[in-house]
Amino acid sequence: MTTNCGIVIDGTTLKTIGGVLTLDTNDTVTNIKNHPICGGLQYDGDAFKVVGKVLTLKSDIKTSITDYKTCSCSMLVDDDYFSITNGVLSCGTFDAIITFDVTPSDATITVTNGDLEEVVANDDGTYTVSCNEEYSYSVSKTGYVTQSGTINTDKNKTITVTLVADEG
Repeated sequence: MTTNCGIVIDGTTLKTIGGVLTLDTNDTVTNIKNHPICGGLQYDGDAFKVVGKVLTLKSDIKTSITDYKTCSCSMLVDDDYFSITNGVLSCGTFDAIITFDVTPSDATITVTNGDLEEVVANDDGTYTVSCNEEYSYSVSKTGYVTQSGTINTDKNKTITVTLVADEG
């Protein structure tokens, strides 16, 4: 664990590079920003952004944030992505909802993760996947040509697939 501007950072999902807060997956920081409330906190502008006065992920599309937490230095962090446990700031895992718009509608959809394990559909027929991880999908039905592809997203997404009749 490291400390930045009085904030204890978990060191597993977040880290600092040269005193700049970033995601644990990053090796360098080139876009350094200062947080408007906690002026001593610098953050990676390629990983995070500030909406109002709340730190969130750069990929988030919200224009205002009403659910947030306050760190020890009065910095505000988006409740959707960050957690504070026993004073330690961490960044959660992020999920996206994948919806398939398939023709014919009774085709079989299979989604697998990188370990080739099948992802079970939610009750509403959507699939929950971890953001920025690669998944594969296939859509099939007897009498049609199977279509497949990959999913790697950082937000909810609809994938449209129209199967073509098998002429063979």
